[in-house]
Amino acid sequence: MIKLNNMDVIYSINKKYRVNLERDEIQYILDFTLLWNLFELEFFYDNCNKTSIKNKVENYWRNLDKLLIDKTFEYFKNRYISDWVWNEKTKYLNPKNISHKREIIDNLINDSHKLFTIIFIIYRYRNNLFHWNKRIELIDWQDKNFKVTNRFLEYLLFENK
Repeated sequence: MIKLNNMDVIYSINKKYRVNLERDEIQYILDFTLLWNLFELEFFYDNCNKTSIKNKVENYWRNLDKLLIDKTFEYFKNRYISDWVWNEKTKYLNPKNISHKREIIDNLINDSHKLFTIIFIIYRYRNNLFHWNKRIELIDWQDKNFKVTNRFLEYLLFENK
C-alpha cells in the first residue's frame, strides 16, 4: 500500500477533499496511470499526440485483434453517440479544438478509422485525468471507461506480439 507520511493516500485524499473514495472503486483508474505510462513510452517515446497516433495506426498496427477493436469501438460509440447524434458526454472528451471533436464523432457515427478513434479517445482520457479535468468527487464514476480502456492497452502492451 502506498503511504504518505505513514498515511494511506486514499485516506489523505478523502480527508483533504471531503470525498469518500474507496480503493477498489478506483482501481481501474490507478491501473490506467501505469498502463498509459508504459504505452506512451513504448509506442510513442513520450510524444503522443493526434499526429503520432495517426502515424502509428497507419504504419505499425496492422494485425490486431479485430474483435477487441470492434468491441472497444462499440463501447465508445454507445457512450458518445445516441440516435446518430453526439450526446452530452462528448463535451467531456475536451479535445483541443472542435475539429478534433468533430472527427471523433464522425468516425463513431460512420464506423470508420476505428483504431485511431479508440486510441485518440484513450488519449483524451489520459489528458483529462492527468490534467485533472475530472472532478475528484466523481472520478469513481469513470470506472467502466477505464476498465474498457485498460483492457485495450493491456492487449497492445502484453498480448500483441
